[in-house]
Amino acid sequence: MAIDFRTTLTDFYGEEFTAELGKDKDGQPKLGPMTLGRVCAIALSNSIQADQGEDGIKKFERFTLGQKIVAAEKAGTTIDLTAEEIASLKLRVAAVHINVAVIGGAWSLLDPVMGKSTT
Repeated sequence: MAIDFRTTLTDFYGEEFTAELGKDKDGQPKLGPMTLGRVCAIALSNSIQADQGEDGIKKFERFTLGQKIVAAEKAGTTIDLTAEEIASLKLRVAAVHINVAVIGGAWSLLDPVMGKSTT
C-alpha cells in the first residue's frame, strides 16, 4: 500500500500539530508541520524497551527505513511498505510518542483499514 509521509497530523479539532524543525539564525525554534514522516522518523531513531539486546543488523534496518521514509517525504512521493514494516512503525510510534491523537493519526494513515471510522 502506498503511503504519503507528507501528511500532516492533526488533533481532535483538526488543528495541525507542529514540530520543531531546528533553530533560526537567532537561535529561536523554527516550527513546521508534524508530518507522518517526521513522527515515524522520530519513532525509528529512538530506542524502546523491545530493542533490548537487538543486534546491529536490526538497528541498521531501522536506519534504512527511516532514510527511505524521509527521502520519500522530501521528494513528495509515496512509498510502499511491507506489513512487517507497518507493524514495526505502529509499535514504535505508540512506544515513543505520548499524545494519543498523534498515535491514532499515525496509525490511521499507516493502516487505513484500522483508521476507518465506525460511526
